[in-house]
Amino acid sequence: MRVVSTNNLRKQSVTLAKLALLPFLIFAMPLFAAGSESSEPEVGSSVFEYSTSVYVQVESFEQAVRVFRWLDLIKLTEIGRTTLEAINDSGNRLLIYHHDTALYSAGLTGARLSKNLVNGVGEDAFIKFYLDMEMEGTNCVRGEKGGFIEFTALQNLFHELSHARHKMNGTWLYFDSEGQAIREENIFRQHWAEYRSTHYYLRNDMIDEEDLVLKVDHSACGALAALDE
Repeated sequence: MRVVSTNNLRKQSVTLAKLALLPFLIFAMPLFAAGSESSEPEVGSSVFEYSTSVYVQVESFEQAVRVFRWLDLIKLTEIGRTTLEAINDSGNRLLIYHHDTALYSAGLTGARLSKNLVNGVGEDAFIKFYLDMEMEGTNCVRGEKGGFIEFTALQNLFHELSHARHKMNGTWLYFDSEGQAIREENIFRQHWAEYRSTHYYLRNDMIDEEDLVLKVDHSACGALAALDE
């Protein structure tokens, strides 16, 4: 007899429910999806070109320096390099911009909702991000063993870049979007730790409402990570 855990049953039920909605989301939502974002980049902020397809809109020069440095560091890993190459080769454009609300949400990646997100064509995308964060990051995330672990600026930004990569290349997994990004984030965590010869923790890809918590200080995730040993 094959025993299936309740977690797996719950995940399968959610996946089936999302699959049932997929035709509606792809074909009906574009009729009223335009302009649905409530937080657009600030008027008057400066736009810098990072690469042929990646643009950064900032409110200060310090933010531009910070995000360019993060992107350069992400490229030091194999998956970081291939992710940014896929974004550049997509034929679509990515805008990364600052917004204060991203402090609490740990970033948001969006694109025009259409069938191009899943048919190999892709769409232009944006990443709303808190560009004033320190390298330690502003949140903790759930580890694969249940405790909370670090979510650094690099891990956080790479996670959003993973979302953008798939939306820009038409390989977005609507029914498993967050799991898709977390699995690639875990590879980044491993590659970055290998590059620096340090230990790493992996994220849990079984998403729930308590997967993300705002850090109270820079030591919070380190203390909580002991629960994930």
